[in-house]
Amino acid sequence: MDISTLNLIIGAISTILIIFSFLVSITSPQSITDYDRERVEKESRSVPEALRGIYNAVGNWLYWIVSKSKFLHNINPQSLSFMGLGLNLLGALFISAEIISLGAIFITGGGILDIIDGKVAREKRMAKKSGSLLDSVLDRIGEIAIFSSICFFLMKKGEYTFSVITALAMGFSMLVSYVRAKAESFGIKSKRRNNEKTRKSIYNGSILAFRFDISIHNTKNNFSAFRHSSNTCGKLHNFNYKIQKIV
Repeated sequence: MDISTLNLIIGAISTILIIFSFLVSITSPQSITDYDRERVEKESRSVPEALRGIYNAVGNWLYWIVSKSKFLHNINPQSLSFMGLGLNLLGALFISAEIISLGAIFITGGGILDIIDGKVAREKRMAKKSGSLLDSVLDRIGEIAIFSSICFFLMKKGEYTFSVITALAMGFSMLVSYVRAKAESFGIKSKRRNNEKTRKSIYNGSILAFRFDISIHNTKNNFSAFRHSSNTCGKLHNFNYKIQKIV
């Protein structure tokens, strides 16, 4: 069995299971808690209005999966973060081996664990700055592995233009985190941080299935980087002006 046939079979089975679980989630009474539903609704406000319905539906579905994964709620949040990184690394390996379907499955699983670890930390009141820092570092490692595997996959296919776009997307993705951290060091708070995990889970898991279009899905990161950069530069200018007036 060649790789393309394997991708087709796994992709078809995964699609059927996703559709089935999605239908079950929207027909189940009280499928998620009111807190999670309100959280998704709040997060969707940063998404373009035309996409909010889709975002809410997918977000509720992801939290429904999280609510059904009760056995994971007994695991330490930091252990869940490392498990999520492990799934992302496995997904990257499968992408490098051109088994895109399995790669997408593992990366989606990693994204779901990335949601669960924060949820468990909040529920058990174990949320700490050190844990948040560790989670962010592991997220960046996972992103680097995923982007690198995509570049490797595209280069093997001779798609050098898309591999360059993927490398740029990785750079801009890192830039978003850098600009946010730098802004917060100056006391500038980001208003769009809460929905980062859910959005990444939706993006990484779903758009991986489109192969060569895989590198384009992080174009949003490019716009986010420029938006955060411009907002930060403007606020830093005002901050500097106020300091000068005081001095």
